[in-house]
Amino acid sequence: MILKMIQAMKLTDKRFWIAWVIAELLLLASCIDVAVRCQSFSMICVFALPQPLMIVLALFKKTHPNAALINAVIISLYTVYSIYLRLTHEDTDGWGWFALGVVPPVVQLLLVLLYWGISKLAKVTRCND
Repeated sequence: MILKMIQAMKLTDKRFWIAWVIAELLLLASCIDVAVRCQSFSMICVFALPQPLMIVLALFKKTHPNAALINAVIISLYTVYSIYLRLTHEDTDGWGWFALGVVPPVVQLLLVLLYWGISKLAKVTRCND
């Protein structure tokens, strides 16, 4: 089953994959910036928190390509804002960066999974009728 999903995810929609890679690089840059400034390796571990969302978006792209692209752009936007907060020293204690690095990805993941689940449930009930 996993092999079939991997074969189905070909690089045909370059817009999505470009946005996905940019979001990943921004997330990584944000974590590295905080890890270097705070000299704390534990901050780089926050990079792992949005990764389930990024994996779900890659799978979500198969059924909803435009929604997956928009979600990747949203990830990039709040990551850029968190980097902006750190570079302008408006986030002196680091909690703003942490909140932007943890809360939006978790909420976004839950919303995408909820939407995906409801659409799958609607599809199944429609087929049963």
